[in-house]
Amino acid sequence: EEETVRDAAVDAIARVAQRTGCEPCLSVVVAQLQHEEADVRCCAAKAIANLACLDDFVVVNDSVTSLLEDNDASVREAAGDAIAAMVQCSIANAGLVSELFEATTTRCSHGDPAVRCAALDAIRKISNDVGARAVEPVCKALEDKQEVVQDAAKQTLAGLAWTDEAMAAALLDGCLARLENGSRAQQRAAAAAVAAARPRGSASAITAALLRLTHTIPKVRRASVEFLAAAAAPFGATVHESRGRRAS
Repeated sequence: EEETVRDAAVDAIARVAQRTGCEPCLSVVVAQLQHEEADVRCCAAKAIANLACLDDFVVVNDSVTSLLEDNDASVREAAGDAIAAMVQCSIANAGLVSELFEATTTRCSHGDPAVRCAALDAIRKISNDVGARAVEPVCKALEDKQEVVQDAAKQTLAGLAWTDEAMAAALLDGCLARLENGSRAQQRAAAAAVAAARPRGSASAITAALLRLTHTIPKVRRASVEFLAAAAAPFGATVHESRGRRAS
């Protein structure tokens, strides 16, 4: 019941702001981003996301991006949604978008793995608006020492816009770089990212893997086979499943 009341309050703030202007409501909401209760901070972040669509909204970069470091998972998730809403409303202002993007990607090197994961999820949410530059920080996260961050990077890569030509090229380059220079874990992560790619059967991915089958380093040849299987497999199939189909 308490959650329902807070959600209703979030919606009411947006309606009031539409009638009276954004500034008075925004100043109140921003103050609540630092509230001692996580539920209140979460609702405040949700309110920011709602207010961002208004014409007189003013981006509050630091106040929101800092919530990616919050100790509560729901607050971090709401912060990612608010960042995405602010990026979308600022799309005509390249400077503001860059500031929000940089503030988000900075958290990819935070000491807390949970914060790094939250930053990766936020990057996924803004990737359509920031384009191919979203790729490198995510690919770099494949090298993280924490498996939970590596998994988050794989999920984020799978959620990026592989159908966008520039994005797909950057994604492919980032994954291929891990084939030749990465550890076995990074090579497997790169193959997993390509296995989750859309659309399936990417000619550029398959060609790139074929060219590396004669590489001088054995582990690169091995990774290239895995990469090729991932790129050629039906959508949703794992490398192991695709091998099973061929064997049968």
